[in-house]
Formats: sequence, C-alpha cells, structure tokens
Amino acid sequence: MPRSDDVESESTSQPEKDGSITTRFLQLDDLHAADELRRAEGWNQTLTDWRRLIEHQVNGCFAAESDNRVVGTVTTTVHGGKVAWIGMMLVHRDYRRRGIGTRLMQASLGYLDSIGVSCVKLDATPAGRPVYLQLGFQPQSVLHRWYRPGVHEAWTASGETVNWKRDFAVDIRLFGANRSVWCQSLSRGSNVVWERDKEHVLGVGMVRPGSQASYIGPIVAHHDEAGCRIADKLSQQVGAAFWDIPDDNLAACAIAESLGFERVRELYRMWRGDPVPERPMMQFAITGPETG
Repeated sequence: MPRSDDVESESTSQPEKDGSITTRFLQLDDLHAADELRRAEGWNQTLTDWRRLIEHQVNGCFAAESDNRVVGTVTTTVHGGKVAWIGMMLVHRDYRRRGIGTRLMQASLGYLDSIGVSCVKLDATPAGRPVYLQLGFQPQSVLHRWYRPGVHEAWTASGETVNWKRDFAVDIRLFGANRSVWCQSLSRGSNVVWERDKEHVLGVGMVRPGSQASYIGPIVAHHDEAGCRIADKLSQQVGAAFWDIPDDNLAACAIAESLGFERVRELYRMWRGDPVPERPMMQFAITGPETG
C-alpha cells in the first residue's frame, strides 16, 4: 500500500525498556494479540482494520510488551503530513496504572513530532479526556456514537477504489487535511454510495463490516439533502450499525434518529499543536474515532 509518510523516527526506532515492559513497533505479526485487547474492551474494529492501520503507518504504531506478550497498543494515522490522529489506545487490565498508556502516548507523539506533523488530534471518551488534557490536548468539539440494533451477520464489502482527492477535493477544506490516501484505503473494504448531479459530485459515503455491528462512515456532502440521502442508502444495506456524528451536524443527527439510531456514547474531539479548523456541518459521519 503506497504511503506518503513512511518516515522512521530516531527516537522510536529502537525498543524502549522499563523493567519488564518494552515499547516497540506494532507489527503485522501482532494482529491477533492486538485484537484480543480490542475484544476485551468490546470495541468494534476487525483484524482488517488493524492491518489497514499498521500498513498505513508502519513506523507510527506501537506496542507495549511484557514477557513476549502484547499488553498495550496505540496507532497513529497521518493525513497529508499536516494532521495526524492517535487511536487504538489499549492497555490490558492487568497492566494498568503502571504508566504504559503514558509511554505509548509519548512514543506516538515523539514519532509525529519527528516527521513534522503540526497538529495531532484524537477522539476521547469521557474517561480519557482528563488524561489527554494533562498531555496538552485541548477540546475542539463533541460528537456522539449512534447505534441501531438489529441482525448482525458477517458480510463482505463490494469494495471500490475511490479517488478521493480527485472526486471529492472539497474534503480537504471540510476536514482540514488531505486524507485521500486513507479514504482510498477504506473504500477498498467498504460499500460506497455516491450522490451526483449532471456535472458534480455532491457527496460520498461508506459502510464497512465491524466485529459487533456494521460501521457507517465516512459521509461527506456539500449540503444536507445529499448527506441525508447517502446515509439513508447506506443504512438500508445493513442491520445492526454504529455511526459517529459530530453534534454540530444537526441534519445528520436528525436523519440518524429517524432511521432508528440512538445516542449511546459521547466522544470529545481534541487537538494538540497548531489548530486546524474543520467544517462539521459537512461531515455526516467520521471515518472512525481512531482515525478522525
């Protein structure tokens, strides 16, 4: 998979040790161990999601290891060299309160600093928000996870390689960074819905498999009508589904409620470094809390 940010950080190119804990790169060989941590927390990602994250940022994903066992993870996803997301922060329950989460954050922030990323963002839970405030992150906005119950069966996405930068260049303005490489990667494992008029692309959205429910996102659109039509079409393709929506997008919240979704969890979008504004009114669904 082509990546524009394959730069190794000198500060993290060698493992760091602290007693019985080693911090090192998270690798494809760690997929199943990392997914066990994810499963223990009840998160919705899949092995495919883990693979996509590691392949996108080979030198930006980290593991904490004890006695040859992965006990913590964190990932970074760089969008266009300007903005990066931190996600998949997981620490095994038996190893908490030992500073592992802080060390993983330091590894990820050190890597991002080393490659010149000017703004680091993340989507925090209420429990994580105070921790990130202490690390210098500032609140930006609020979003909610919405959930619709239903039958959840394994399914395979049709896959469509979307030329995000060419076909929906406005996304750079509404998101604040060029995430075209990441969205193209997502599209290969998703069902994709477009809204077009005779001359222009009005919006695009995706839905992909999850471990507990399908995941709707991203959805971006020029106006409410296009965004809501895309959301409706995507929701009709799946049963049980999660959908993460910025609170500022009132139209998206309204259509979610009308389609049988309910708010189940609050998330806080936070940033560190140079502020990069977004336009949440055109974001009808994010790509995921782990990537923005």
